[in-house]
Amino acid sequence: MAKKKRSELLRKSDTSFGSAFYDSTNLPVDETKRSGFQIRLRLEDGLKLQLSLQQALWELNRLDQRSPRSREQGVALTFFPHQKRIMVTHGVLKYPSRPNLKKNESDV
Repeated sequence: MAKKKRSELLRKSDTSFGSAFYDSTNLPVDETKRSGFQIRLRLEDGLKLQLSLQQALWELNRLDQRSPRSREQGVALTFFPHQKRIMVTHGVLKYPSRPNLKKNESDV
């Protein structure tokens, strides 16, 4: 069966502004569930988070990415649920060259 040609351009969802892979987490992972968790932010707090991330990423962007030590650097988001607070800091990645590493692939 021949595929129909799309007459419209494909567009991203209006409800998503993008996503990124994370290096590691200390949250317990339930392999049977595929759902994520949401964190809702007021506009002011969203802007604070955006500025914090932007500042941390600007600092990382100044590093020479040809250096393995520089490629190990990343951004860490630390969540404090009891304070309803998110902190942006610099962090060292566990798997700097493989963003989609799964637990059973770590020995490869």
